[in-house]
Amino acid sequence: MKKLSILLITLFLWLTTYSQQYEIKVKVEGVDNTPVYLGHYLGEKAIIIDVANTDSTGYVVFRKDETLGKGMYLIMFPTLGMNYFEFLIADSQNISLDTKFPDFEYMKIEGSEENRKFYEYKMKNKEFADSYIILQKELQMASSMDEHKNVRTKMDSLDNLREEYMESIISEIPESFLAKVLNILIDIKVPEYDENGERMNLSDLYMYYKDHYFDNVDFSEGGLVRTPVYESKLNNYINHMVMALPDSMIKETRQIIQYAYDGGDTLMFRYTSDHLLNIFDTSTAEGYDAVYAAIAEDWYLSGKATWADSISLFFISMKVGSISPLYIGKTAPDLNDMESTNNSSLSLSNIDAAYTVLVFYEPSYENCKDKIAELMELYRKELKKYDVKIFAVYTLYDKKNWLDFLQENNLYEEGWYNIWDGPLPHSGFKNNYNINELSVCFLLNREKKIIGKNIINEDIINIIRSDIDKQNKKTEKDE
Repeated sequence: MKKLSILLITLFLWLTTYSQQYEIKVKVEGVDNTPVYLGHYLGEKAIIIDVANTDSTGYVVFRKDETLGKGMYLIMFPTLGMNYFEFLIADSQNISLDTKFPDFEYMKIEGSEENRKFYEYKMKNKEFADSYIILQKELQMASSMDEHKNVRTKMDSLDNLREEYMESIISEIPESFLAKVLNILIDIKVPEYDENGERMNLSDLYMYYKDHYFDNVDFSEGGLVRTPVYESKLNNYINHMVMALPDSMIKETRQIIQYAYDGGDTLMFRYTSDHLLNIFDTSTAEGYDAVYAAIAEDWYLSGKATWADSISLFFISMKVGSISPLYIGKTAPDLNDMESTNNSSLSLSNIDAAYTVLVFYEPSYENCKDKIAELMELYRKELKKYDVKIFAVYTLYDKKNWLDFLQENNLYEEGWYNIWDGPLPHSGFKNNYNINELSVCFLLNREKKIIGKNIINEDIINIIRSDIDKQNKKTEKDE
């Protein structure tokens, strides 16, 4: 029994000695008895992980028996205008921060050399920012080209000094978390000459910059996700460096997620793929649902996204299944033996036209009714000359109301086909076309391939003209 007691005491002491515990001591002059949040960035958002109150002297301690992941953390004051200051969790889990409210420029740090460097950088960066603001004002006041050029030269010189300062920190502590953060902030340097000694043109410079855009990102460091700098760099690439075309986006997002996957850090891989999937899930840009489906199929439905639970995967799978037949460039699912107003049958594939507008509508809603009336006006004035026909599908099953609506709004015209699914629904149009909105419009070419989807009336002519231009350029190239 005595041996067992000794063993238990020894085990307790070992666990106490080696258990991971974070302890963040904060002293803020100028606040008292104030609620304080401890949080960290997740991309550009702040996530609160702990709450405490300062005492009358502005002192508060955040302590738990767990380890904080690397990242950029915040101390926030919710009742004081949500003022906050930042610090790093990198080289230590036990840090003391002593500062003054409300500017937090003074900061005494104990227990973390990396945070001392971080605050030296923040103060120096503020000096650069203040100088830059002065130069911007000088630029606005410049009254000649020479003055303008002179100020621009000063601004470029200031940018170089700022980067040189960051590079000096990186060279001093190259393996640190701070160095990895600063690396992302340093822009890619593009050489003037290529490998053959030829001066690069603008296109070459752009391609070099694009190809090396992520060189400074350490995809094996998941802590970068807990900073705003990685998401900012990622968003900038998607928004400004990639052509806004589905095929280009599929290629580029696949490569970015592959970088994160190859990096071997689960948090980095998860955040990158989740973030990009969400961008294209919520985008209204034409054809971007194909990008969503490609990401989902490559990384989620393939089993690589091991964090995704069965419910999430089910809904992702359902969404991919509903949109996969409807990508731009895909042949539109046929609608067989639909009924017209005179009870004759007609299929979508029977429509012979250079372009077919396939529109689904429910006239009981004013907005939907207005769109159909506007489409008819556009058809009569503009669309007919482009050899366009309209396949207008009524989505409900009250024939009398439908016919009354057509009569009241004069929706009869040669080349305009009023169609419904008949008294006995059979075409499956709601599933085939994912009809869950009041009005959905597709534009099809002669082969019934989708060239526009979820479009509004104003888009139709623009897409048709663009398609005609594309065909003409192809013909000229072939000749």
